Amino acid sequence: MSQPSRREFLLQATLTLAEAGVALHRPRRALAAPSTDQPLYAFPVLGDIHYDLMAHHDMDWVQREKPHDVRQIEGYVDASTRFTPRFLRSVAAMMREQKAPVPFVVQVGDFVEGLCGSFDLQAKQFEDAIGVVDDVGFGVPFLITKGNHDITGPGAPEAYDRVLLPWLGKQQDRGLDQASYIVKHDED
Repeated sequence: MSQPSRREFLLQATLTLAEAGVALHRPRRALAAPSTDQPLYAFPVLGDIHYDLMAHHDMDWVQREKPHDVRQIEGYVDASTRFTPRFLRSVAAMMREQKAPVPFVVQVGDFVEGLCGSFDLQAKQFEDAIGVVDDVGFGVPFLITKGNHDITGPGAPEAYDRVLLPWLGKQQDRGLDQASYIVKHDED
């Protein structure tokens, strides 16, 4: 059996959550208190944000090394400036309207576009994307899994480790020295 792609996983997870009423429910326990339809908690699952601005790229490097990605970068820049902040604010507003507690937001890869061409530009891309998330003020940890775009291009893996990991650690009130981590919530 082949492993599903991230997009296939997200599609299936979205369909499953929609069928379940979007929130997770407390499992029924034998001889326990009467069951309730009140969700235990809910959390948004986001993916493929690809935050990007033209100032994040050494376009000479992109045109020389990744010429087929120029139009893709332009599209993500357009989406990032026109839609991303508004989209994230709408997610935060929907979180406030939930009846169930929302303990965190999960972003499942490709937080940024990458392909910047240098460590400094990649670090700036992460800083700017973090700034947009911080400006929204979710009020809960924003958890990120590493996507291929987050570490694509010269200096990208190092920028991920030096810029994004410390911020992710602050989101969880702990230090992180690698992108693999576990978050436990409501251990009853």
